[in-house]
This record gives sequence, C-alpha cells and structure tokens, in this order.
Amino acid sequence: MELVKGKPEQAQAKLPPSGMIAAGLLMAMLPCAAIMSLALHGSVLASAIASLTFTCFELAIIVTSVFGGLSIMEGLKELHPTSKIAGLMWLAAAGYANLVASAAPASSALLMVISLIHMLFLFCVSSMMASRWRDVRIAFVQALGIGVSVYAVMAFAYALSLRDIVDYDWTYFELATTNVRHLGYYGLTAATIGMALQVKARSNRATAFTLTTAGYFLLLWSGGRASFGAAVLVFILLWAILTSNNRTRRRTFMAQTIGAVFVAAPLSMIYVPSPSWGLMNMFGRSYAAQDANQLSNGRFNIWHQTWEAVLQHPWSGYGQGQFRSTIPAALNTYAQPHNAILQFLFEWGVFGLTAIALLGGAVLLRHRRTIQAAGPVALAGFAPVAGLCAMAMLDGALHYPYPIIVVVVGFAILASLESPERDQTAALN
Repeated sequence: MELVKGKPEQAQAKLPPSGMIAAGLLMAMLPCAAIMSLALHGSVLASAIASLTFTCFELAIIVTSVFGGLSIMEGLKELHPTSKIAGLMWLAAAGYANLVASAAPASSALLMVISLIHMLFLFCVSSMMASRWRDVRIAFVQALGIGVSVYAVMAFAYALSLRDIVDYDWTYFELATTNVRHLGYYGLTAATIGMALQVKARSNRATAFTLTTAGYFLLLWSGGRASFGAAVLVFILLWAILTSNNRTRRRTFMAQTIGAVFVAAPLSMIYVPSPSWGLMNMFGRSYAAQDANQLSNGRFNIWHQTWEAVLQHPWSGYGQGQFRSTIPAALNTYAQPHNAILQFLFEWGVFGLTAIALLGGAVLLRHRRTIQAAGPVALAGFAPVAGLCAMAMLDGALHYPYPIIVVVVGFAILASLESPERDQTAALN
C-alpha cells in the first residue's frame, strides 16, 4: 500500500526547479552540519548543532515542496487509508507517551516536535514524488551520496589536522557526530546508494563507484562493525535480487562493489587516528571478546534492562528523552537502547511501534514485486532503507536525524512507485 495514491503524469522534458533545489539541499545538508559543528567546536552547543542543522534542512525542503506546488489539504485527501490509520495511531500513542506518561513532559514534548517534523517531511516528500518530483527521485539519493562523499574528504582532512593533539578524544570526533560510530550512518548511506546505482544498467558507473568507495571508506576507517555488517547484508540482498533477473548485471554489480571495497580498504589504512578506529580494530575487537555481552559492547545488558522496563509500561511507554534516566545500564550516557524495536517500545509503547511498523511495512509489501524486479528507482529507495533499518537493530540509526531523513527519502521513493508492471520497464533503461 502506498503513502500517497500515485497520479502518473507524462514525463517532463525539463526537471522541476523545486525538485532540484530539494535535491541540492539534501546534498549540502551533511557538509553544512560538519561546518557548523566546526564553527562551534568546544562550545556546549557543539553536540547539538548538527541535529539542529539537519532539522533546519528538513524544514527548508518542506517549504520548498510547498512553493513547488504541494497542496497540503489535497495531499491529506490523497493519503492512502493505511497511512491515515498509521499516522493517527502514532500521533495518539506518541502524544500520550510524551505528554502524559513521561516523567519530564516538557523535554519529551520538544523531542516530539522534532518527530512531527520528520512525519511532515515524509508526507511532503512522498506527496511530491508521487507527482511533480517523479523525475528527480534518483537525483535525491545521488545527492545524499555525493554529500556523504564530500563529508568523507572533510572528515579525513579534519582528522589529519588533529594528529598532533596528543590528548584529543577520538571517541567523539565532533564533526557532525557525537561518537565516531556515527560515521557508520554516513558511510552506510553512501555505500548502499552507490551499490543500488550500480545495478542500473545505464547509470553513471563512475558516480556509483565513487559513492560506493566513499561509503566503504568511512565504514572501514571508523571501525564500526554494525554498519559494515549492514552494508554486506544489502550487498547480499541486491545480489540475490539480480540472481533471478539478469546474470550479466549481477556479475558487473559484484565486480564493481568488490572493486570499490578493495580501493576503500587501503585508503582507510593510510591514516588511522586511534586504536579504536580502523579495519584492524573492527575485527580485533570481535576476536578479543570473551563473552556475548562483551562482543556486543554491553548491548545484551542494555536490551535486558530495556525489555524489563517495557514490560512495566507496555502500552504507554515512557516518552522520548527518558532513556538515560530510566535504564541503569545506560550509565546516564546512552540516549537509546541500540535497537529500534526496543527504542520505539520504550518511547511510545506497543501502539507506537505498531503504527511505525504499519506505516513502513505496508509500503514494502505493496511494492515487493517491483523491488524484486530490480527496478532502478525501487532499488535506489530500498537499499538505504534496508541498510539503515538493519543497522538500527544493533545501533541508534533510527534515533538520530540524519539517518532518519535518509530512511524517509527512501520510503518516499518506494511509496511513489507505480504498479510493478510499469516500474519493471524502468529497469531496462
């Protein structure tokens, strides 16, 4: 089922200016957040400035969609019934959890406003992609990948500039991050988008290879196991999809992806800033772990305590922003349980989790045949969604603004697809 009932239109000879502006904003979003965090380096606002920057870009794209011809009232009428039910269910569940059940309703309400912006962003982008922005859907994911590639150069240059600071805390690496593992969100975005673009028969191979290389460079350089594992999973999924479609494209896809990894791996070892970074650390930590909890960096303990807390308030949840102060294993540091299912259950209760599952699951079920047919537009939306959602089972990928924005764009693309039969023809172009 779709978020919006698509209205097929004739292909436009000229790309819509508002769509290109929105794609440009997506491309500039991450580099601008990095620049802002550098400008406020050392300030108490440094850790929050990146999130604020991402939210401002979301709002800018929402405004662009309105000026580009979006009618909010008309869009609401065109919402698919499943989306209406899921949206109302989430609004009720999140509203009760944040405003009534929360121990700190003021802070929870503020975080709910940000979640509402994410939902409005989903509505606006999916509505426009079903109409005026149909011809720039691929440009949206390309823009995200290019933005990450620019960021990768910035991050490496910034790390080199810090190499003489002996006491620098490389765990945080405050370049649009609050933890080095957040580089995995960015790398996974570029890697999955690059791999999806490689599947397209006549796509720009150089661009796809560059995005894949930049993405795997960040994954290997930062040493994140969950992000790298999610990228490998997406590679396997795309390879399996191609197995039943086109063996020639499958071989080309495999060769290009493996080639990108072989380029990215030595690049990631040119300068490894800290023993907690890098390819060797990624596998070394796994080998040195003495038990499952150590292997998971304490996640099993956090998950157990989160589940126990959920059982105490399964229907209402605790509200957003209450994890640190509620779960002892969070050590008053972790903002989420490193598992999206437990995160949504803790914050919004059973009804909130059900609403999110209904909203996303219905879109995937509706277009599963189009995805399986290896349509280029479908895979461009599916790959980053699959990667980040897989990573969210072991990390906070659906807690922070940037990966949420990427997932929203991916779902908006999937929701804008036409019938499987019509979209299958696009795979041949």
